[in-house]
Amino acid sequence: MLPKQLLTKIGISSILLLAGSLLSPASASQIPSYIEGTDKAAVIFDPLQVNNFSMQMSDHDFSMLTSDHVNWSYEGPWLRTVMSFTMAGKVYGPYTVGVHLKGAWGSWRDVNGKAGFKIKMDAFVRNQTLFGVTKFTLNNMVQDPSYTHEAATYRLFRAMGVPAARVGYANVSLNGRNYGLHLNVETIDTTMLSRWGLVNKHLYKGGVPNFPDFYPGYESYFQVEDGSTTDSADLTNFMRVNQKSGEAWWAEITQYADIEEIMTDFAVEAYVGHWDGYAFNHNNFFITFDAAGYAHMVPWGTDQTWGGGIDYFGSGTVLFRNCQSSISCREMYFQILAKLARTANSLDLDKMIEYVGSAIRSEIIADPWGYGIQTATDYQNGAIWNMNNQKSVLSNMASAWDTGVSEISISGEDFPVDQTIVLAPGSKQAEVQAIPFQSSATSEVVTVSSLNPGLNFAEVPVTSADGQHTSTKTVSIYVLTNRSSATSLTFVLNRSALAKDGSTKVSQLKKKLKNASGLTLKFSMAKPKTTSWANAKTLLDKRASIVINALRAAGIKVVKFTKVITGSSHSSAVTLTAKYQN
Repeated sequence: MLPKQLLTKIGISSILLLAGSLLSPASASQIPSYIEGTDKAAVIFDPLQVNNFSMQMSDHDFSMLTSDHVNWSYEGPWLRTVMSFTMAGKVYGPYTVGVHLKGAWGSWRDVNGKAGFKIKMDAFVRNQTLFGVTKFTLNNMVQDPSYTHEAATYRLFRAMGVPAARVGYANVSLNGRNYGLHLNVETIDTTMLSRWGLVNKHLYKGGVPNFPDFYPGYESYFQVEDGSTTDSADLTNFMRVNQKSGEAWWAEITQYADIEEIMTDFAVEAYVGHWDGYAFNHNNFFITFDAAGYAHMVPWGTDQTWGGGIDYFGSGTVLFRNCQSSISCREMYFQILAKLARTANSLDLDKMIEYVGSAIRSEIIADPWGYGIQTATDYQNGAIWNMNNQKSVLSNMASAWDTGVSEISISGEDFPVDQTIVLAPGSKQAEVQAIPFQSSATSEVVTVSSLNPGLNFAEVPVTSADGQHTSTKTVSIYVLTNRSSATSLTFVLNRSALAKDGSTKVSQLKKKLKNASGLTLKFSMAKPKTTSWANAKTLLDKRASIVINALRAAGIKVVKFTKVITGSSHSSAVTLTAKYQN
């Protein structure tokens, strides 16, 4: 078994002495975009843009947001508030919304301090959203003097495939009071989870004051964020599975949870120094179950990160102990660490801190509740130093274990690693090799000599540079088949519009030809008896264009098409012959 690697936490004062002034200005042309996603909300989670939330509530309700009435463990009712949102100079609203204070033990402040806020768009107006968002979470960042820790940390989680929040920034005011710069962090809810392809049926939050782990009987220690508040059978079953260990645990946990994703969460928490998460403090985490009871974990509360790494093998949680008791899971964890080293090296998180810090600099200066620009800059420099240190330490530790694959070679041609590789019709054999990330790692050449039309799989073994770790890369190979089909499309008599039956058949064609390759089309139509040949040709041109445009709008590529006028007829149909491969 490999020795444990302890990464010593380094105090911020020592970091600053070593870091010097690491931040430097960058031209706009050098700055990458950090917007992720294609949903409407993506633009508001841009860490290089500072927006504005302006809120107004009654004096009575404002007084209800003081420590005499609410605290970190009691948020109270949603209070009616009029809110306007400004982005890039454009004002959205006003909206009638609900407002709570946001925070936990260390970060909670009432409205007499730098309060954090939750905004519920549909608290009083049914189905009301802003950019598709139902609930906004505005962190006050009182425990992040850098103002940038969460932006970088969540980006690394997401890049590693762990469902994690996106972030933007916003200045916040309430009843004319300036509450300064806040982090607009994506709320963990059904909307956010669906963006990751997760169908949430039950969402729990773990953390203060109980700091729960997955032991039987601990169900009440979790806060129900969404789903039934009385039926926790999914959580109970998850706890039951985790009473096992070794390969028996591995065989069952893989049926109930994305354990690779969960262990990736652990590795990233150690890398970024997230001592206040589930892996090292049973705090700041969500667990979601879908209708089948399948579990995913989501990290949270990453403001106190980048102060130094944590022992990658030091988690005392039930899940981590069980993983280390299983040979299969332990080997997977080694490979997760190797992937983390590669991913962190590719992201340039240190540059991200630089760019984000520059983008929000004026707002940091203007924040009446903040630590000041010098402190912010010092902490940003400290985070950069730790990022560079972590990259070096983990790369040196994990590179010899790495069985990760950068490309797949088939018969001498290279392909992206996770792409289904398409071969020509009639292909019977292929030589398949995985190309490892590490130059000293090795992969066998596997000859597949019995390819069939359709989907095939090849198992390619990879051995790490130190010879102690092996993995098998499954390569998907699709052998195309030559196909042809003929369809009669009915049009309105003497017109280019499709009849109802014709429209139905075009819809069916779009599904049938969705994955067609090398598609050629032939349109055949008899000349209407009352129409000249020239007019018949024009009519066929229009009818063919309608069909071709419908296919192209569905993302179907037409390589070539021909049109033929045959003898005269009273028919209004066009025969479409398609030849293609799939």
